Amino acid sequence: MITGIDHFVLTVRSVEDTCAFYQRVLGFKRLDEPDRPTALLFGTQKINVHEAGHTFEPKARRRRRAPRIFAWSPRARSRRYVPAWLPMAWR
Repeated sequence: MITGIDHFVLTVRSVEDTCAFYQRVLGFKRLDEPDRPTALLFGTQKINVHEAGHTFEPKARRRRRAPRIFAWSPRARSRRYVPAWLPMAWR
């Protein structure tokens, strides 16, 4: 029985720039462990961050293009918590 999502993976141009953005803007925590991909943590969830061309083993047997949209559930829809660059629907 599936009870949740263990993690999902973002393949990015720069792990450093990506982590800095998620930490600064969304308050995620970065986790670096030996022989493991860099991870971004929020709540009980985890995003593994792979730099394009430098992925980790094991890889998926068949790589498929993933959906390009996912949505966060913010604690509050207050201007204090929502950056100005988000769509107007969020403000």
